Amino acid sequence: MKRHFVKKYIFTILFLMILFSYAGANMLTELPVISDELPADSLTFTNMAGKIANMESIIDENIYRKYTFIELYGFVQNILGKNEENNFTVVRAKDGGLNSGNFYNNSLYLDEDLRAIKRIHEIAQRNEAQMLVLLAPDKYIEGKTEFADGIPFADFNAILDEVKEEMINSDIFCIDTRDYLTGADSTAGPYFYKTDHHWTSRTAFLIFQVLVEQMEKKYGIILDEDRAYCNLDNYNVFHYSGCFLGSFGRKAGVNYSGLDDFDLIYPKFETKFKHTYRATPESDFITMEGAALDSLLDIYNLNNTDSIYSNDKYSVYLDSVNEQDYITNQLNKDGPRILVIRDSFMSPVATYLANVCSQLDMVWSMSYNGDLEQLAADNRYDYIIVETGSTNFNDEALFKCVKTK
Repeated sequence: MKRHFVKKYIFTILFLMILFSYAGANMLTELPVISDELPADSLTFTNMAGKIANMESIIDENIYRKYTFIELYGFVQNILGKNEENNFTVVRAKDGGLNSGNFYNNSLYLDEDLRAIKRIHEIAQRNEAQMLVLLAPDKYIEGKTEFADGIPFADFNAILDEVKEEMINSDIFCIDTRDYLTGADSTAGPYFYKTDHHWTSRTAFLIFQVLVEQMEKKYGIILDEDRAYCNLDNYNVFHYSGCFLGSFGRKAGVNYSGLDDFDLIYPKFETKFKHTYRATPESDFITMEGAALDSLLDIYNLNNTDSIYSNDKYSVYLDSVNEQDYITNQLNKDGPRILVIRDSFMSPVATYLANVCSQLDMVWSMSYNGDLEQLAADNRYDYIIVETGSTNFNDEALFKCVKTK
């Protein structure tokens, strides 16, 4: 009996030593970051709640050897054959693709979001611009994506169905991209990165082709007369194998999710753009000029040797999602002027769409805090596109950029 308690004491002492050693290592790692991000003199009674939340976020992001623990946990979950990770934060489909775990597939803000879209339609009409809604698909595709029994995956297709129906009833042109990913003429995919929620570069090019074709059909215009811009043969396609870890993969770890391939697609033909943008309302504007490879693509993200966890290959296209982008096509002065109110799904699509435009301006619906109506009035756009994905309808700030009545 005495030996039994001695073993327990030894184990307890070793456990406490490891625990306090790890806590000490975390303090040494996190204190300098916290002091830089949240200096003591910036803390007041009125901003205390926000500062504490920021501190928690900083601590979570800078845990000592954080990804070692994520990989170890993912490795164990993989061995056990688990199809969910981290308490259903991430769930795995039968084809290995990761999705968001979800028990509630409705939107609390749908009515408000629909009012915002109609408000944008009113702005377009007042400024004599045509408007269309481009619905990005849910990663779950009925009939193609399969999960093990009992896995609570995110399926927001019902929300997209409601939005589409309301657009039809309101006489607002709507392109539902699901129709082109699941129809009889569609290819088998994969349409999405298995470790991320975004569609792939090739899927984005397909949606660009659809957008051009449907706009020409709807409005009786010619955007790509000889289909030079919509022909993938006229683009360089560089394939990078096993280099991309998406947002789901960064939560679950490489051991659990694996890595994605990535395609860089850019024109073989001559291009010349002026691209002015800023990432956040607090950022300074940056201007880049030249061919698409120099002005619209961030090749640094492909060559970056930083950790796979912090190097997001998707942001090669227009740096993923900026608060504002203003793209002037200096070789197509007769093309239409288009404003896109968008999310991150639009980034690769926009790098292709810019070829058929004279001006392509974009604002991020969740971040832009300028006057949308004044922007439309000042620039006299020919078309206004509202692009959004299904999961966004669960975010209260989806159309922060719109002042609803």
